[in-house]
Amino acid sequence: MLIGAFPSARFEKRNKVLIPIGDNLSPFGHEEYFDGATVRQQASRESLDKNYFPQLDIDLNKIWITDIVKVYLFPEKHIKNCKIISPHLNYVNTHDLFKKIAKASMEWMKKEISICNPKLIITLGEVAARTISGNYKTEIKTLLNGEVRTLEFDREYKIAHLGHPEIRRINKDWDNLTEKAVK
Repeated sequence: MLIGAFPSARFEKRNKVLIPIGDNLSPFGHEEYFDGATVRQQASRESLDKNYFPQLDIDLNKIWITDIVKVYLFPEKHIKNCKIISPHLNYVNTHDLFKKIAKASMEWMKKEISICNPKLIITLGEVAARTISGNYKTEIKTLLNGEVRTLEFDREYKIAHLGHPEIRRINKDWDNLTEKAVK
């Protein structure tokens, strides 16, 4: 079972800025779509296909991929772009509300884990790792080191935390750390 924090968005280019227009079709799903200027792909999924699944010997027919929060959360940077297009609307920075929304979602997440009954849970990124494990004390590089630990919900599960594909894309140090953790 692979768990992220919340979905990314589909974007549309308007007046030279990217506007989120909807959730991705599935968590870390294969997507290719036209944003009004160019064809976009779900970059995190591309990274999973290249840098995680083959190295971890994951059979894509035997993995459940999900997010803790099921809807895209607007950060301030995307709200600024939306205000350029529709300044008369009020926008809420739901990204800053993640902890509250995730806490409200955890009972559903626990049920999803129980139903899935995974042999191993892999979280992607600090936010998902800390939310699922409840561990807010361990230093981030130690937390996301890929070590298989135990997680207690309705029963004991094996869990490993890895760096998110996006941090690997934008930060060479995290790319190296996550590559070692995956190995």
